[in-house]
Amino acid sequence: MRNQDVTKTLTSTLAPEAMEALHDLGKIADGRGVGAFVVGGVVRDALMKRPCEDLDIVVEDDAIDFAEAAARELEGHVKKHRRFGTAILVLGRAVKVDIATSRSESYARPGALPDVAPDPIELDLKRRDFTLNAMAVRINADRFGELLDPVGGRADLKTGVLRVLHKHSFEDDPTRVLRCVRFSARFSFKLDPLTEKLLQDAVEHDLISTVSGERIMNEIRLILSEDEIWLPLKQLDSLGVLPSIHPNWHLPENAPSLFSKLPAIMKSPIGSIRSATLWHTRFLAAVSALSISDAGALLNRLRSGATLRNLIDELARFEVTARGRLESENELSRSDLYDALAPLSPETLAVVLASAGSIASGRVTLYLSELESVRPILGGSDLIRLGLEEGTHLGEVLADLRRACLDGFVTSKTEELEFVRRAIRDLDVENKR
Repeated sequence: MRNQDVTKTLTSTLAPEAMEALHDLGKIADGRGVGAFVVGGVVRDALMKRPCEDLDIVVEDDAIDFAEAAARELEGHVKKHRRFGTAILVLGRAVKVDIATSRSESYARPGALPDVAPDPIELDLKRRDFTLNAMAVRINADRFGELLDPVGGRADLKTGVLRVLHKHSFEDDPTRVLRCVRFSARFSFKLDPLTEKLLQDAVEHDLISTVSGERIMNEIRLILSEDEIWLPLKQLDSLGVLPSIHPNWHLPENAPSLFSKLPAIMKSPIGSIRSATLWHTRFLAAVSALSISDAGALLNRLRSGATLRNLIDELARFEVTARGRLESENELSRSDLYDALAPLSPETLAVVLASAGSIASGRVTLYLSELESVRPILGGSDLIRLGLEEGTHLGEVLADLRRACLDGFVTSKTEELEFVRRAIRDLDVENKR
C-alpha cells in the first residue's frame, strides 16, 4: 500500500485528536533521530476498517525517556512502568498513548514472563503473537504512513486467516491459546492448519497450567468483554481449555439458552440490572454449574478478589433458598417475592432472569420493573421522631412497613403512621412482659 493510502485509512478509523498525536510524536522522534511506529491492533483494525481507540506506539529509543520528552513538548503527563520499560502518555483528556521500546523477547520456560532486549522494529514485529498483530505503520514525518508487514499479516487479513508466527508461539506464551480463541471468534477467522495443530497440542500438554492465575484471569476478562462471547466460550469448553484451568470447569447444561438470553437482558436492562458489570455477569453465568468448593478453587487459581466470590456465594444461596419458590406455581405474595430477590446483586439478578422459566421470569421482571423501587413514605428519621429508638427494631419495623406497602395493606402516609404507631405499641407491650 502507498503511504498516502495507509494514512487515509488511519485517518478514517482514528479520532482527529489521535491522528494529530501521531504526527506530533513522529516529529518528536525525528528530532531525536529515532524510528517511531504505531503497531499491532491499531494497524490491524484500520486495515479492516474498524474503529480503534487504543494507540500503541513503539520507538527505537528508550520508551520512558521518549514519553517524558513528548510530555514536556506536548504538555501531557506520563505514567511510567520502569519494570517493563514502558510508559503511558496522556495528552489532554482525549488521547492516551501506550509507548514501548522496540525489542525482542526470549522465554526461559513456557508460561514465564519474557526476557527482553532492545532491537529494531522488524525483530519487534516478529516476536508478536499472530500475523494480523505483527504490522506497523511508521509515523516519522518524512515516511509517515509506511506500512511494515514482515510476516504477511495483510494477506492473512484479506483471506480471513489467523496464523501464529512460529511453531513455538504457544509454548513461549500459553495465554496465546486464549487470545487465539478470542481473535478467531471476534473476526470470524479460520485458523491455518499449523496454528490449529499447535493450539490443540498446547491444550493437550496443559501449557495453561504454567501461567500465573492473574494472566489467565486477564485473558478471561477480555474474552468476557467481547461483543459476542458464546462462540469463544463454547470453543474454550470443547477444546478443553476450561478444564485445563480447573478440572471440573465446564459450561452449564443450559449454557446455550443462558447465553442467548443474556445479551438482550444486558442491552435493555430493567431496574438495578442497569448497574451490572458486564464481564462479572458473564463470568457468573459461565461458572454457574460449579459447586461452591470447585468455584472457590477456580477463583483461587485465578487469584480473583472478593467480588466474584461474593457473586458466586450469592447465586448458590439463591438456588438453595429461593429458586424453588420462584419457579413454583404456588401463589407468591409481592412482599415474599421482594424478600427473595432484594438480597441479590444486579449481576446475579441478570443470571437468574436469563435462567428462569416462564413463571419465574415473570416474577423477576415484576420485581425489577415495580417492586424493587417501592419505598415507604416514612423513613428511619420519621420512625425515630415517632418514638422508636435506633437499633435492630428500627430496621425490622422499616422492613415490615415496606412489606405492608408492597402488599397494599398501607397506601398513604396516614396509614403508614398508624402502622408504625401500632408496631411501637406492640414492641412496648412485648418489652413489658
